[in-house]
Order: sequence, then C-alpha cells, then structure tokens
Amino acid sequence: MRMSRSLAAWSLVAGSALLGSGAAALADVLPGVVASLAVAVVGAVGAVLSSRGSQALDAAAGRRLLENVWVDRRGRVPRVRDVAEPLFVGVHRAARVSSSSGYVPTFVRRDRSDALEAAVRRGGFVLVVGDSTAGKTRAAFEATRRCLPDHAFVFPDHQPGSIRSAVAAARDERRCVLWLDDLERYLGSGGLSVHHLHELLGQPGPRSDQTGQIAADRVVLATMRAQEHARFRGRAESSMNRGGNEEAVAGREVLGLVTEIRLARAWTSTELARAAQIRDDPEIASALAHADRYGVAEYLAAGPDLLARWLNGWAPGTHPRGAALVAAAVDARRAGCSAGVPLAVLQELHEDYLAEHGGARLRPEPWEQAVAWALETILATASLLASDGTDRYSAFDYLLDAVDLDQQAGPVPETTWTRLLRWAGPDDAAGIGRAAWGRGRVGFAALAFRQAVDGGHLPAAAGLARCLGYSFQEDQAIDVLRTAVEEARRSPSRLDRAELHNLRYELAWWTGNAGHVDEALRLAEEQAVEATALFGPAHRISLDSQLNLARWAGESGDPQRALQIARDANAGYQREFGDDDFMSASSRFEIAIWTDAAGDQAGAIQLLRELEAESADRWGDQDRLTIDVRGNLAALYGRCQVK
Repeated sequence: MRMSRSLAAWSLVAGSALLGSGAAALADVLPGVVASLAVAVVGAVGAVLSSRGSQALDAAAGRRLLENVWVDRRGRVPRVRDVAEPLFVGVHRAARVSSSSGYVPTFVRRDRSDALEAAVRRGGFVLVVGDSTAGKTRAAFEATRRCLPDHAFVFPDHQPGSIRSAVAAARDERRCVLWLDDLERYLGSGGLSVHHLHELLGQPGPRSDQTGQIAADRVVLATMRAQEHARFRGRAESSMNRGGNEEAVAGREVLGLVTEIRLARAWTSTELARAAQIRDDPEIASALAHADRYGVAEYLAAGPDLLARWLNGWAPGTHPRGAALVAAAVDARRAGCSAGVPLAVLQELHEDYLAEHGGARLRPEPWEQAVAWALETILATASLLASDGTDRYSAFDYLLDAVDLDQQAGPVPETTWTRLLRWAGPDDAAGIGRAAWGRGRVGFAALAFRQAVDGGHLPAAAGLARCLGYSFQEDQAIDVLRTAVEEARRSPSRLDRAELHNLRYELAWWTGNAGHVDEALRLAEEQAVEATALFGPAHRISLDSQLNLARWAGESGDPQRALQIARDANAGYQREFGDDDFMSASSRFEIAIWTDAAGDQAGAIQLLRELEAESADRWGDQDRLTIDVRGNLAALYGRCQVK
C-alpha cells in the first residue's frame, strides 16, 4: 500500500485512511519517521505545529497526495516555516534519557554550518555528505529554516516517478527548496538527472529575502551517506567506457553539479564546546558523556546501541532468528532494494542466514518474537528494522554502513539474489541489476535487467545491453536498445527526454563496438544534433553527445575531426563545470587518444602523463579513468620502444 503524506494537516495517510484512535500504539511497531509522524498527528499536535500550522490544522481534511509530493490539506506545497518538526523530513529521533525529554534535542551548530548556510543562500544543488548518523539531515534542515523560511518545501517520496513530479511541482513555485534526504534513493533509472537539475535551476537568480539578505530562488538540498557517495563516484567509468556503467555515470554527472559540504561523524572540540553550553538538554548531556567514543549525533541516534543489539542477538537462546531477519534486510539493501522488501520475503530469506550461523543449535525464538524484537525501538529513537508505512521493511542505514566498512563481511549470497529477483517487479529488478553489476555479479545483473525490461522498465535496457555487450554479445545488445528506443518513440510518456537520449547514446556506443563504425557515427551525429537543439550546447547531455561523436568520428578514420570535437567538448565542460569535473578529465583523455591518432605521439604522452597524476590524486588508483589512462600510456611507451 502506497504511503501518502500531508504536511499542513500534519497527517500521514496510507490509501484513503491510515491513522485513527489507536495511532499512538504505532510507535512500538513503526519506528523512525513513520511512527513519529503518526504519534505527532494524533497525540502531540501541539508540540509539532508552528502557530501558523496549528491554525491550519483540520483533522477531517488534509489527507491528499499530489503526485508523490507532500502537500497541505488544500493540496498546496507547504512553506519551510510551516515544517516545524525535523522528524518529518528524515531526522532520526534522539535516544530519550528521561520521560520529560523530547524526541529531537536542541540543535548544536556544526563547524560547517556557516558554509552550509552560505551555500543554501547562493542556491543551486547543495549536497551534505557524511557517515550514517553524522547529523547531515538535521544540519541541512536547520540551515533551510534559518535561511529560506518563506520558500516552498518540495519533499518527494521514494516512489517511482516521484522526481519528475517533484521537479514539476518545484517549477510551479517562484521560490522553493527541493528536499532530497538520502539522495541515493533518487538516483538511477527514472531518477534525478542532470536534465532535471538544469530544468529546475536554470531559472532567475537570487533576490533579497525578508531579512534583507540574498536568498536564491531555487535550491536543491540533499543528503547522502559517505558510503553511497563513494560508490557512485567510484563505479562510474571514463567516457571511453561509458557503455559499461551508464547508471553510475549518470549518478556521477549529477554529483558533478553539487556544492558539497562534508560533515564528520566525530565532533570537533569547538562543536563539543558549543554542545556543553546547552546545559538544560538531557540528551545532549548524555551524548557528551560518551563523546570520547562516538559522535554526538551518532550516539543520539542510537547507532552504536543498535549495532551491538544486532550482533548480540546471535547468541544462543536470545534473538538469533531476529538477528538473521536483520541480516537478510541488510543484504536486501546491499542487493539494490533501497526501498525495502515485504516481510514475507525477509521471512523466506532469513532462513539461510540463520542456518549459516548454526540453525537449531542457536535455539531460535518463534518468528513473531523475532519480528517484534527487530521492530522494537530502543531508547525511544530507532529500531533495527523499519517500515515506511507500506508493506516494505528495511534495515537501519547505520547497520548497512557497518557491513560495508567491515573487511571481513562476505558478499551477498546467491540465494538472496535469486529470491529477491523472484519477488521483484520491474523497478526493483532494475535496482537489483544495478547493484549486481556494481558488485561484479554480471550474471545476476543480466537476469535482473532482462526481468525489468520484460516488465516494461525501458531505462533498464541500457543495463541489459551493457551485460550483453561485455559478454561479447554486441548484436543482442543492439537489438535490445533498438527495441527500447522504438517503444519509447511509440509511447513518449514512458521515458523523459534525458532517458531516451541515454538509450540512443548506448545504441551508438554498442553499434560501434560491434564493428559497425559508420552506422555508429551516423547515430552519434543524429543524437548530438538533437541534444544540442533540445537542451542547448552547454547542457551535459549535449556535451556528452559531442564526446561520443568524437569517439566515432575518430574510429571512422577522421582523427583530426575527432580531436577538434573533443577539444570543443572539453572547453564546454571546463567552462560550465570547472577543471575538477570528472567529464572535463574524461574529455582530456579523449583529446590525448586522438592527438596520438593524428600523429603527435609525444603530445599524447604528455597529456596522458598530466591526466594520470591528476586522476590518481582525485579519484584514486582503482578508478576506471586512472586505469584507462595508465593502460594507454603504457601502450604508447611500448610503441616508442618498438620504434
């Protein structure tokens, strides 16, 4: 059942009605934001509402969802000043140390708050990156309330298509904040794209707000866990090999537009000093007492306690079945099910994890007790397993980070991939495919992408083509892409323009890799012309299309033309996105390749040497661009020795 939200009436609705007289009891079943919303609506409205919001409250109304975006009882997007409760926007509840303490402690300004507020005022795309429970969401929300109180607050859910709806809603507002907590959930097929950002942010500039300070008209404000950020930054490949991972490239291109603010989990001495001045907040005081081991926000969100609870649950006679259930939920997220999976699926999955740890020897508790234990909130803040108000459950993200950082953690088992695929619909199958590809499980990736495509998820055709192409089945990859492009043209509403251009990009790429260079050149030329006409010459999609054209112009025997196109694209990337943009570096790689092909071997070596040092420094030795540069540099040196 889909979760619906309404802010001005401060209600949480599933279907036509979810909350009633027993809503307070949900706190023991629905942890995190969902439970706090339910309780806030029915039992603690006065503590949640601002004075303006309380006047608008209507218990019999307000239960509407407009295109997957929070709206008030009149179907309007709320103002930032009316969103008085941080729990609504994704802030973790704090561990309560007394019955009189609240769910959200007093905000302590972080050392990066000034920089964050300055970025929010300037506008554009602002991303707060940090570990789970570093305090990202709270810092971002407080910056928004401080700087942009009169802006519309556009907050999409995580349902398919929510980004399109959110961008459309944001465009209708003169001044707005598009709020994307946990940005990774909005990336991927059908998710946030460079085109969306240009469409939304390419609007009138900053103006003075009611305090007389400058505030941008439109801001995209997002948070992202550091582990997810590293995945998207590290998985993408150079322009030469874009066809190998278009989802990561798309995510990386989105991340290339951000103003990034980093928040550390461990607090600095100045931050701790500020916290110490808040003497009357028991939660802050308790967190400070443990600051030598944990970050303040980390402790407040009960992250360490939850991790210990999970690990201790494996002990015989305690909660081994519950621990196995949580392990299954963690691996479901690792396998690409970011929105969670139904409890029935987790029940099927958990048996293998329980058996691996000892099975009956652990004296596991009954299933009902295992579920209750996993859903039980500790310290009145969070639980190991949470529901978003639908029938889906997911593991607390702190646990996911802990597994990702554990060098001894094993891969997602084959049985987990198989059973998740058996359950998955088209959208979930596409997510599983992306995760499988990223974790090197090409066979499962192909199965998942095929399942998604067969179910009507057209963007997944690019992923399926990737699996086929890199398995030396280029002709099958071309057939998949051609079919998807034809379907999209017959039914334009099934893809946005950026997604269609991505499929056509991939079609040109794999056509060329199959040896049909002249056809690839023709396709690349058509796409480049149309991209420039639709998006403008400075748009990322247009510049990417030019770089693709450079590749096939060179491969078709015209290295001088390829070189000039690559140089023009590089100038565009640098002008629009700066020297440190990944695609600026990728276009320099292309320049080096065609400099060599045009006869200037020494010049190509010099370009690659400069790029190799910068790429390794910025993106690491294992980044695909660094690897490609070093491989081609070694080949050039080898040719010099032969000569």
